[in-house]
Amino acid sequence: MRTRKLAVNALLPASKARRGIGRPWPKGISGNPAGLPKAIGELRKLAQTHTPEAIDALVTALKDKNGVVRVRAAEALLDRAWGKPTQAVDLDVTACQSTVPIEDLPTETLKAMLAEQLAAEGKTLAEYESRPPPRRLSTIGTRLATG
Repeated sequence: MRTRKLAVNALLPASKARRGIGRPWPKGISGNPAGLPKAIGELRKLAQTHTPEAIDALVTALKDKNGVVRVRAAEALLDRAWGKPTQAVDLDVTACQSTVPIEDLPTETLKAMLAEQLAAEGKTLAEYESRPPPRRLSTIGTRLATG
């Protein structure tokens, strides 16, 4: 008679069951309730005691003959003094405003959204609808194709 192996979760109570990769703890429970280990804080304090020497080394590197070394030292000093420069982010928030799942939107709304996107690409909805359907249609693609 063959015996069947049970999954580990089948043998554990629900409160101790594994939750899969990246989710080992129940919601609301921290895997690190004490925070960072004490040694990391001590290491940080030790490194901070050497800050004046590190700044002096960077200032000395600013006078180096090698241009690459001078630039890197200048960047490090400026980043520490003023913070890293801000980066511009181009974000289209109009695409993120809907709180309704796309599956629940009416077909006419989906067609209007598709037409707007196609227009931005210089295409028309008629061109889109006249092309052959892809081999696999998503549920939304099926709804658009069938009307």
